[in-house]
Amino acid sequence: MSVEIFSNIYNGPFKRYILLSESIGQDVQNQSEIVELAFQAELRFLEFLENFKKPDNQSVILDTIVDQISKTVRYICVDPSLTDHVKVIAQSINVLLWIQQKDPVSYLEEMLADAKAYTDVLLVFFKDKEPHVEWVDAWLETLNDLNNFVRRRYPKGLNWNEEETPNSSLQKEHTLSQEISKGESVKKILLRANEESKDIDEPSLSKNTEMYIQEGKKWRIEHKKGVHKQVTIDKANTDNVVYIYDCYNVTVVIEKKINLIKIDSCDKVCVICRSLISGVEIIASKNMKLHAFGTLPSINMDSCNDVNIHLTKRGLDSQVITCQCSKISLSYPLEDGYYKTFYIPNRLMTTINTDHTLKTHCLMDN
Repeated sequence: MSVEIFSNIYNGPFKRYILLSESIGQDVQNQSEIVELAFQAELRFLEFLENFKKPDNQSVILDTIVDQISKTVRYICVDPSLTDHVKVIAQSINVLLWIQQKDPVSYLEEMLADAKAYTDVLLVFFKDKEPHVEWVDAWLETLNDLNNFVRRRYPKGLNWNEEETPNSSLQKEHTLSQEISKGESVKKILLRANEESKDIDEPSLSKNTEMYIQEGKKWRIEHKKGVHKQVTIDKANTDNVVYIYDCYNVTVVIEKKINLIKIDSCDKVCVICRSLISGVEIIASKNMKLHAFGTLPSINMDSCNDVNIHLTKRGLDSQVITCQCSKISLSYPLEDGYYKTFYIPNRLMTTINTDHTLKTHCLMDN
């Protein structure tokens, strides 16, 4: 469960931070690649935490995280105009060390307050430059989601698996850690480990090798099931429509302002977009993430389950319409800039008034 939640953070706001770093400048991009390795190492740590007993020597699995954090802090910025960006990340990357704290909640609250102060200074110089503002929003949202994750799952520190672990499995984990320490790419190791531990019931991979099909004003992304972890559309126009159908475990990035996004029969799909003229329609889909940088007039959902929508300040005028949906949540910034997640009620109570009209109330789940 923890791995899945952390993966959602990684594939959601953190992925936005990575993508935006590429557009900010070379130094910011270079540092973000190191940060990505740190997050991947922490994901691997959580996988270990959920599946194995506490090892006698935790440094075997902690050293990689600490090493990447150290490299992030020590990164030297060459471009003077990006020095503040690099400092923001260097001064807040230690959030990943919550795993070493006896009181991780207090630790993260303090780190978040410091990060907000650092980004406020940065925005004094870049408040009117959209990519920089979006970059700050994505990073703060990542930290806020991490804080919420720890608050809910590990408020009193780490909970190790109490069951006995077969020696062969533990040795396998130790071997992976040794490979990391020898310098093998963390990405390759994580990919190999994930491939080896795939659920046998996972849908088969799609044989369609095309990233997308363009038909006039319509862009179709269909039957992608893990082959393309990320599909990017960067040449669409404002009157275009992106249609995503029958996809599994894919991230779709739409870099230009378009008219409409339609999502149908998808599972574990993350959509990252800028402003939309009409909005988003989601049908018969589950385990979805939608991140909108800009304006998003309407979001219509029918027969959906477990959909999380992330909005920025520019998207607070959005209207959300749901029909036969459950576990739909909205994450958006409050006045202090921190993000909070709210769930949309899916239960209604209707009573008959004395004048024979009907009165309906929303029932909030506890």
